[in-house]
Amino acid sequence: MFKYLSILLGIVAMLTIPVYAEMLPATLVKCHDGDTCRFEVGNKVINVRFAGVDTPELDQPYGKRAKAFLLDQLLGKKITLDCFGSALGNRTACDVYADGQDVQAILVKNGYALDYPKYSKRAFADVEIQAKANNLGMWSQSEWVSPYCWRWTGVDACNKNPAYQP
Repeated sequence: MFKYLSILLGIVAMLTIPVYAEMLPATLVKCHDGDTCRFEVGNKVINVRFAGVDTPELDQPYGKRAKAFLLDQLLGKKITLDCFGSALGNRTACDVYADGQDVQAILVKNGYALDYPKYSKRAFADVEIQAKANNLGMWSQSEWVSPYCWRWTGVDACNKNPAYQP
């Protein structure tokens, strides 16, 4: 009986994760910060977590600038989403494109987001290295704390290295 219950619960969990098989046209509704926005897709509004990147929190240095930069990249442009699963905080993880350009890569390239290796598999590592070498955005600060460590103060890895990003 427990075997079937766990299978049933697994199926229910999979059905609750929005998964899309195509690029979805979307309209920007509102951005919360530099990596989370609400988009209208068809007749539904979804909360989207930009996949593979992490931007500074709003109360962190460069947090408000990251949000403003993101809005500049999205406003007045044709937005498409490639969504593939759920993220913490009742959000859907998506790759976001504005006029065909990868918004996550643009954020990292300009120093407003970090590559989030735990989720990106280092997809943005090269552009992050370039932004850091050119002292762009958050990289212009001599000392900084990663968004992860800003959120999770007290984590051992962050105590050892405040720039830690899983």
